[in-house]
Amino acid sequence: MNGNIHIQAPTAEEILQNREHHALTLQKMELNALTRGNCCGVLTDDQLNDWLDGANITRHPDDFVGFEILFGFDRHAQDFVVIKNKTPNGPHFALIAGQGA
Repeated sequence: MNGNIHIQAPTAEEILQNREHHALTLQKMELNALTRGNCCGVLTDDQLNDWLDGANITRHPDDFVGFEILFGFDRHAQDFVVIKNKTPNGPHFALIAGQGA
């Protein structure tokens, strides 16, 4: 091995399967009361720190080994729940209430 990293581009079939999976996931999210009309997704450390800047944060009182639960209101007064990975560089999961929720 010469130290070069080889990344193979996905095939057209893999891209189509990924799109179909994504579409199905979005359909399922619309059926769930917690995710319907809300934003949720995975964030990096930098994205999470930027988004939480100016937020009113409360930490869940229980101690979990690998993660921390944060909730409160972001700088736009939107409710949120974050599952913050204690491992450096995340990933972290955020569920943000939609406008007017």
